[in-house]
Amino acid sequence: MVCCFPFDASFCGDTTYVKVNGVCCYLAIVINLRNRQLIGWKMSRHHDAQLVVDALNQAMLRVKPTTTMLFHSDQGSIYGSKLFTECVQKHGLVQSMSRRGNCWDNAPTDRWFRSFKYEWMLENYPSFESSVSDVKEYIMYYNYARPHQYLDGFTPII
Repeated sequence: MVCCFPFDASFCGDTTYVKVNGVCCYLAIVINLRNRQLIGWKMSRHHDAQLVVDALNQAMLRVKPTTTMLFHSDQGSIYGSKLFTECVQKHGLVQSMSRRGNCWDNAPTDRWFRSFKYEWMLENYPSFESSVSDVKEYIMYYNYARPHQYLDGFTPII
């Protein structure tokens, strides 16, 4: 059977909060949907368009551009912002957004956040730097050591 999916590469992104000294900081991620590898991320004290732009820019440094690439997200205002849509266009991506109220469309990023929060994340980090360091450590574990059911027990990076 020949697949009719028209994109060479597909990516998915979302954001969540991380508590630092009782204050919310924010984490944006970008996942390669082909192998579930986390390819871009950014932590910030602000939940704004620059946060997701920085995560996408980092991700695009790790992939070889093709003519048909898709970036999927929810309908959050930061993903619909002018700054982000211009970044998507700059990278030659086709932007896709979830249907309103349909959380299943963005399931891979939500699954990553669930794994991070239940397997690794502290309830409250003592400093912003310690939260960034811990996120970086989990990403290395997730990409190189953690078995994935989606990948039949393999890791995203073999």
